[in-house]
Amino acid sequence: MTHLTATFIPTLLAFACGIFIVLSLVEKPVWRLMWNPQTQDVPDETARLIHAALKRVVHLLPPIMMTTMASILLLLLAQAWLADFSWQTIAVLVVFVGSMAGVVAALKKGIDGLDRAPSDGAITTVRAGLGAVARLHHQSLLAAAVTLIVHYALVAPGA
Repeated sequence: MTHLTATFIPTLLAFACGIFIVLSLVEKPVWRLMWNPQTQDVPDETARLIHAALKRVVHLLPPIMMTTMASILLLLLAQAWLADFSWQTIAVLVVFVGSMAGVVAALKKGIDGLDRAPSDGAITTVRAGLGAVARLHHQSLLAAAVTLIVHYALVAPGA
């Protein structure tokens, strides 16, 4: 079982990183909206186009990623238990829970900001929702990547 958790945890974290990298690259033309939704550096047409593209997957990807992240959490807990709560497994668990806390706190607002605004609606609403969801995807990518690196550094060599 120890080898299974040591295999499945990095696999799921890498899967999450891959999904969030793809989303981040789709959102690349509107990255500036993360810091300033009203920036003139992003044309309205581009914001509307990417907003519409993301709306197509907004009901599919969040449940998949929530399931993936919940599975990672359960596997990290199992790994800690199997390792008699070694400091290494606890450290990875703390990094994951700590980094995901901000994501979970912003999740509903980020998804709603995209889902509830029509892509052809008020441009200020489209831009704000798009900026929030892009920020959420970057934050999620960072959480998954940092956890993956810490897991490899502390746990994977001894598995």
